[in-house]
Amino acid sequence: MYPYARLAHSRVLRSSRRSQSHIYTNFYRSPGQLEALTLHVIPFICRGTPPRSLSINIVACSTGAEAYTVASELIAKFPGLDFKVHGSDLHEETIARARAARYTSAEVFLNENIPDEFVVRTFDPAGEDFIIKPVICEKVSFTRADLLDPDLARRFEPADIVFAQNVFFHLEPADAITAFENVLGLLKDRSALFIDGMELDMKERLTARAGLIPLAYKCREIHSSARRHVPARWWKYYFGMEPYLVFRRGRLRRYSTIFLNGGVSLENPNGIKAKLIELKELRVRFGVVKTLENAVFRLVNRFFYFDCLHIIVLDRENLKPLDPTNTNRFSSKIATREDLEEMEKQGCWSMRGRMKLFERGDTCLLSYVENKLSGYTWIFTNGCPSFVECGLRLSVPDGYLYTTYSWTHPEYRGYGLQSFRHHEILNHPRWRDKKGLLGLRLHTNHSTKRGQGKSGFQGIGNIYIIGRKSNVHALIGKNLQSMGIKRVKRPSSAETK
Repeated sequence: MYPYARLAHSRVLRSSRRSQSHIYTNFYRSPGQLEALTLHVIPFICRGTPPRSLSINIVACSTGAEAYTVASELIAKFPGLDFKVHGSDLHEETIARARAARYTSAEVFLNENIPDEFVVRTFDPAGEDFIIKPVICEKVSFTRADLLDPDLARRFEPADIVFAQNVFFHLEPADAITAFENVLGLLKDRSALFIDGMELDMKERLTARAGLIPLAYKCREIHSSARRHVPARWWKYYFGMEPYLVFRRGRLRRYSTIFLNGGVSLENPNGIKAKLIELKELRVRFGVVKTLENAVFRLVNRFFYFDCLHIIVLDRENLKPLDPTNTNRFSSKIATREDLEEMEKQGCWSMRGRMKLFERGDTCLLSYVENKLSGYTWIFTNGCPSFVECGLRLSVPDGYLYTTYSWTHPEYRGYGLQSFRHHEILNHPRWRDKKGLLGLRLHTNHSTKRGQGKSGFQGIGNIYIIGRKSNVHALIGKNLQSMGIKRVKRPSSAETK
């Protein structure tokens, strides 16, 4: 069936006249794209540092639904972030409607799956209509622009993120190529491009030629969601899109709607070019010595498994004093199931797999800044933890708590929240008898090493692991063994039943 549909669609593409009068947009159109924006795109652009300012350009913005959706999402996920969203469209009437920021109930709820929480934080009721909240309108501006204008790039400052969605397939093929080239001129050196709604063969060809890198995050889900308004016989329409084909070669570039500009290719992460670019970024962040060290570890691990685990502790007497100007704004609590489920639902708290920790009995301490959730630290409180993918299990000394995962929202990094959570953990009635906190750092995890020093952790010894992943040998120093850090036999399947 697919070969016939593909052939029929090719004929339609060659013979159909395109329409630029087509207006279709809705609010919160692609939840998957919004998740990718906050979880992956912005951290990529900011190189993992807290975002300070962002410029976003949305071309072919229609009546403004996408521009206001992006602005609302950024305000919710990155409070205090300095950003501007610039929307543009060919038609003066759509620009006028976007500037009015007033929508009917039918327009707001055209997307049947729009979350109630999004509606509440984005709109104010106005009789039977809805108007965009002023705090969101302040972040968004609109102007008329033609994607085929050769001076398009001169009219706008280069942007961190550009949206050009549901427009290219409404242009004649030659015009679509011209428009795409003009849109590339709007991108900064390190940036991201969102391009849903483009003829797939053309998208593959042009994005590859431009050196853009497809983002794999929820690629299939986002593509399938974009097709929900496409007729079942998609091959009969020039704007039709084929379904996601799992076994198609090059499917990531073909079906992705988010492309990164200036990063490491995700299509062949093991390729030589990708490795060289990755090593270059490591050199910029951590210097030549650490980069060479990382390269040697990777080379060795091509032949057999080898790693060095640094055991670090934070004793009570080494807790770093807190800045009272900030801590007066901080608070904390032990997370409940409801808290964690809500965080997982919001999709911006790096919660993948974390509910399993709660299910097995581990504890999560949440931190707040002026009653706004800012981050968390997990405390291992059940059994003997397993480290790294080789499955090594170690005992934790009775006098210490093992902290597994710690994460702070990018907006609140640099406030000393991790140190605050350490104080809160050790001063909690459940753990006041503990000497301190214990953690582990992989030798090549240089980012954690930086944070380790800031928090007051000190190294007390190393564990060397060598062998195959299914059968490793652990060399544990006598000083660690004397503290009670020893290898623990993994329970058999019979014991765990």
